[in-house]
Order: sequence, then C-alpha cells, then structure tokens
Amino acid sequence: MKIIRFIKGGKVIQLGFEGKILYIKWGLVPNPMKLGELKDIKALAKQRDVSLNGKEVKVPFIIKQMAKSITPSGLILARNYTDQEFYEDFLKDYKEMDKEGQLKFVGEFTEWV
Repeated sequence: MKIIRFIKGGKVIQLGFEGKILYIKWGLVPNPMKLGELKDIKALAKQRDVSLNGKEVKVPFIIKQMAKSITPSGLILARNYTDQEFYEDFLKDYKEMDKEGQLKFVGEFTEWV
C-alpha cells in the first residue's frame, strides 16, 4: 500500500492507496478506515454517521472536505487513470497544497504509523 502523510490543523493525516481504493487514518484512530473509490467517498460525505471501530460516529470533517473537491469530471478522469496515474495525481495535488500553505506534506510511506 502507498501512503501519503500530511499535517492539517495540527493533526497527522494519512491517506492510503490500494489501487484506486482509498483509506484514511488520522489523529489517534488506531486503524485506517476504508473509504473506497472516489464515488464512495462522495456518497459517504452525504451521510450523517458512519461506523468506525464498531461505533457510530459523525462523518469526520476531513472526509467531508475531501468529498467537496470530487467533481463529476474528476470522477471520469479518475476512472480512466491507471492505478499509478491515480496515485501520482493525488501526490501532485498534496505537494501543491503544501506549497500553497493549505497543509504540511510529510512524505510518501508504505506503512501506517
């Protein structure tokens, strides 16, 4: 699995990629949460609650933020990307957000912390 790690709002956030399936791990959450494909993330953000480690919790704000940037044209583009192109597009975006000061990009990893 490929993992992008960054800091936003003082919290370490990790975004994992298994092909075009995304996972997220943030703060003190002990295990990564499977988000699914981009279309799944968009649908997840519309829900009020989600099951996390066997408990119902409000959909995390970070997921709602991610979903806002998923456009219909982005869904089509992602579908046409290879798994590597998909990952590299995310990587490029997160490095650009670092340059813009939106977050602090930490790096690429293969293991969760």
